[in-house]
Amino acid sequence: MNRYPHSVTFQAPTEVRSAAGGVSYDYDNAAGLVDLPALVIASVAEDATDRMVLTTDLFQIIVQGDRDIALPMAALTDHSAGVFDVIRVVRPVAPMPMATIVTAERIAA
Repeated sequence: MNRYPHSVTFQAPTEVRSAAGGVSYDYDNAAGLVDLPALVIASVAEDATDRMVLTTDLFQIIVQGDRDIALPMAALTDHSAGVFDVIRVVRPVAPMPMATIVTAERIAA
């Protein structure tokens, strides 16, 4: 069984100004963060009865290796989980740079 069965691409926002002075954002692939091996799993939280339940839109994206993922950023996956807004990044601690853990909120399916 493949430990990282999916791939993920991270995108950084680029500011776009209109002639009228408005600002919007476009997202472009971040250099070195395209088609990375990843595992996407739903996050868990405690409910009112202290039971652990799956969250509906919060996910952990576990990316193989030590990756320099900065905020703000979006993540696109290769399967039905969709498009995510990256909330938090936890980089591995030396001497074992096995995986970077990204907490992300699903914004589109």
